[in-house]
Amino acid sequence: MAIPEIYVKTKIGIGSNNLYKEFQDQNGELGYDNCWINYHSDFLSGTSSKIIRYREPLIFEPLFKKFKENLNSSDQLIIIGYGCKDEEINRIILENFDYKNKGSFMVNPYPGEKVSEVCEMLSSTLISENLENLHKEMF
Repeated sequence: MAIPEIYVKTKIGIGSNNLYKEFQDQNGELGYDNCWINYHSDFLSGTSSKIIRYREPLIFEPLFKKFKENLNSSDQLIIIGYGCKDEEINRIILENFDYKNKGSFMVNPYPGEKVSEVCEMLSSTLISENLENLHKEMF
């Protein structure tokens, strides 16, 4: 598998065939290499295919490493508007946040069955309010 040196995010309409990397050759002359491999989508969708991409080394692996570190070091957890349908995210939260000893809150004005289930697993306080009705005393 080829891994790019850096991550390049492009605007909509700019395809990976339009990317070039400037370099100096052995004579000091500038050259341009078509860097199609540096292109990387930053949108996750789907179910199982999305979870597989969580381990990609460019963005998602460092991002989820930081997510785990933050969960481990947090004094409390406030989850806002999450539908709880991503099993991998749920697993990461359960394994990395000390929900047995630290408080957590689930803010969702229309909690579905999955939200209620995860809320119960985390021993979270469910707050069925819209964002504009929240105030810090609720937490």
